[in-house]
Amino acid sequence: MPVGAAEPAAPATPPKGDRARADQLFREGRELIAAGKTKEACEKFELSQAADSSPGTLLNLAACRLREGDLVRAREGFRHAAALAVEHPDAARRKAWVDAASGELLKLEPRIPNLEWTVRAADSVTLKVDGKPIERPAANARTPVNPGAHRIDAEAPGRVPWSLEVSVREGEVAAVVVPELAAVLAPLPPEPPAQAAPAPKASQPPERGIAPYVLFGASGLLLGGGVATGLMANSAEGDLEEQCTEPDPMHPGKLLCDPSLESTRDRARTLGIVTDVLWAGAVVSAGLGVYLYLRKPEPDRAGQTSPRATARIGVQSSARGASLDIRGDF
Repeated sequence: MPVGAAEPAAPATPPKGDRARADQLFREGRELIAAGKTKEACEKFELSQAADSSPGTLLNLAACRLREGDLVRAREGFRHAAALAVEHPDAARRKAWVDAASGELLKLEPRIPNLEWTVRAADSVTLKVDGKPIERPAANARTPVNPGAHRIDAEAPGRVPWSLEVSVREGEVAAVVVPELAAVLAPLPPEPPAQAAPAPKASQPPERGIAPYVLFGASGLLLGGGVATGLMANSAEGDLEEQCTEPDPMHPGKLLCDPSLESTRDRARTLGIVTDVLWAGAVVSAGLGVYLYLRKPEPDRAGQTSPRATARIGVQSSARGASLDIRGDF
């Protein structure tokens, strides 16, 4: 049966060769056509053709299919009628039937839509159009269908099924490309049974590490160093005050010292700067220590908590003065 053709009715078939019964069914079919009952008329013509095959009956059956919109089966009916008419002994009837069938085919052929195939799937693929299997078409081969919507399916063992919905109008050629079907993936292994989660450990105070305590110790050392350098600076200033008694005319408010005491004055100035730096370092170290002590530890990659903090503190001195160097990762 051509693709897109309607399923034939299945009424009781009269005995083959019963010409009288065939003529009666033919007349009933003509009356139903005149009454606009196309479906019932087609059934009568089919029964008449089964009882006694005739080109005239085939022409009426094909015209009935054409009224139903079944262009594909109508074309097959006209072709069959023309082929059967050629063998009829009556020349007049033969010519009338062939001319009628040829004329209908000439008008009908351009109206029939077609599916033009490009099949890239493997040879084992099974193709279906509207649920009916078809042979694998050659490249660019065309399959006639009736106007309207059609579903194309492709299946193959071990492959994912593929389908396509296509709608065609009269005279249209629709390109259908059947791709290579994807392989079916193997099923995933079952998941292992869920295990009970371990009981949570008793909460313990987080470990803060040694960084806060190192900073507290450094703050104490810097504070002690600041006190020591402060005392030394005060001692040097005291020596200058005892030995420098004359006012400096170039710098009002300051005392004029002997050039031999310049080293003492430089030492007092440097010790004063170092004292200030050490005191500042002590305050900064103490502040950082308090911050790290009070900060909530962060979990590391192993799921444990540990403070991610390191600190390095140093004091550098030179002829120009002193500096405090604090480096770390907090």
